[in-house]
Amino acid sequence: MTLRMRFLDAVIDGQLGNGIIVTRQEFMQFFPNDNPATTGVFLSNSEINTGKYNA
Repeated sequence: MTLRMRFLDAVIDGQLGNGIIVTRQEFMQFFPNDNPATTGVFLSNSEINTGKYNA
């Protein structure tokens, strides 16, 4: 499962984010086993479109 899909699952399940806001620090702490170079820039490089998520 990609980091993008795991991120969306965490937000949908209410495990990550406060409403629609997810901070960089919160994101990095939630995925501690992923490369920090990847998680550190994930949010700024993301474009996630509404209605295009398949669980």
